[in-house]
Amino acid sequence: MGDIKPTDIITVNGMEMQASIAEQLGMLTRDQSGRYVERDGGVEAASQAPEQAPADDGAVRFISDHAEQNLTELVNATQPGSQVAAMAELIETGALSDRTLNRAASEASKEPGELAQRVELVKAAFKAQADAHVATTHGIEDAEGLWQWARQNRPNDLKHAMNQHGMNRDPRAYAGLAREYVASVADHSPAAVLNATFGGGITASEVRGQVILNIPGKGQMPFRSALKQGLIKVSGL
Repeated sequence: MGDIKPTDIITVNGMEMQASIAEQLGMLTRDQSGRYVERDGGVEAASQAPEQAPADDGAVRFISDHAEQNLTELVNATQPGSQVAAMAELIETGALSDRTLNRAASEASKEPGELAQRVELVKAAFKAQADAHVATTHGIEDAEGLWQWARQNRPNDLKHAMNQHGMNRDPRAYAGLAREYVASVADHSPAAVLNATFGGGITASEVRGQVILNIPGKGQMPFRSALKQGLIKVSGL
């Protein structure tokens, strides 16, 4: 284990993946010397089937009932290990390897092409859910701007949030990234903040390159400070 590098291919329960992906999934961890070791509970603990949210929990259901049903059928037809491998590959590369696709297709008694189409539907449903969540909860109407910023500035945090979204069926996993992105908008695109909507009679102006908010009852303060204190809720970014 001490000789394994992050880019090395390892086999876990018959599944091939990079050691770095196994680490992201919690199958491996590192000791104080930086060497890979199996985590407490081992591979079996990390490969348990993801818990599905209750069917009546509207906060985590897909927008499309068809996509929700499709995901349920895929989960019921494939093994937990294949689900973990598939999610890891989709997060890392955006596509399934032939090995993982063929294995899952065999388990589900489907043609690889048919299974690939069903996976793409589920993938699109997860993205639509994430886009809708950051728009309604964090006021980020341009979700692509958030994902692009995260890929460039917080790639590991984004992968972790995607993994949590997939495993727990809860888009609130992106909350930290969304808050940081909104706070950064004033730095790289002050015009977007000046044109955003805050409500409550709050107005924004630019003073010496810094976005300043005028908040009734609170006075003037920098955009970042108001956001950090929870005094504003932004929409229209």
